[in-house]
Amino acid sequence: MKYLLSIAFTLFFGIHTNAQSNNMGARFKFVQETHDFGILKEGDEATYEFVFINTGNEPIIINGCTASCGCTVPTWPRNPIMPSSKGTIFVKFDTHGKNGTFRKTIYIESNAANAEPGKKYEIYIAGSVTPNVATTSKPGAPMQAPVIPVKH
Repeated sequence: MKYLLSIAFTLFFGIHTNAQSNNMGARFKFVQETHDFGILKEGDEATYEFVFINTGNEPIIINGCTASCGCTVPTWPRNPIMPSSKGTIFVKFDTHGKNGTFRKTIYIESNAANAEPGKKYEIYIAGSVTPNVATTSKPGAPMQAPVIPVKH
């Protein structure tokens, strides 16, 4: 009797597990989840397209994208991305007034099954911004030369 119950349990568990794997839902598979812009000059336009494929068996529906700060603006597809189809999330980073290294997070609100429960899927941009040194000045104002370190 225990032997029959063991077989029945194994069959039920195997069928249940197989049904869950076949019912995987919508799934993001990004070509790259982090993009490093490298060194940018202040005032440069920094944009990147994050390409993804829906590897699931249901359409991906993106309800919205937000960024960790107002200097980063994501644009996302408004139509569902069907299984095995590609989509892109376009990200623009404003370098004006920025100086130093940065790492920004883009949060994707969607029906993707591979986002952690209760959390949004995350992709990232990173890099460094160097200040734009002005070489001209207002008429009548003294010229400001860039500071060059001296080696001793």
